[in-house]
Amino acid sequence: ECNNLCASEDECVAFTFMGEEHPLANLCFLFSSCLELDEDCMECTTGVAECRTCNFEATFDGACAACGSKATTISYAPAVPGLSSRMMLCDDPLDQTCEKDLGTLCSTGYHLCSHLEFNVLNEKWDVSVPRTKPCWRDLLTN
Repeated sequence: ECNNLCASEDECVAFTFMGEEHPLANLCFLFSSCLELDEDCMECTTGVAECRTCNFEATFDGACAACGSKATTISYAPAVPGLSSRMMLCDDPLDQTCEKDLGTLCSTGYHLCSHLEFNVLNEKWDVSVPRTKPCWRDLLTN
């Protein structure tokens, strides 16, 4: 778990987890640098963050992009020459996210695009979203 926490933080390069017998039992420390290692620490587990890998389609500016922890990635818009922005479609598979909280489904560092940016980035994006649940309109008319 401590390793996963470190891997999810951009600035984390190392972690130390304090074991059951340590006075600070079950604490996880994340570090942005690690210049020396204390090999005398008993009940300590130290490591480096797992490497994050992703397919080329999910690479934005040399880094992996992914939806937030409660979301599933549906699709990535194709890159547009001359633009550093790309769009991705995220979904809450459990449909438990309120409209006011939809930003929590987005990847870290996302921004809301202008209508012009939206149109340019969508130009060659051909994605069909599977419809697994009926729309509210359909439920009301049946």
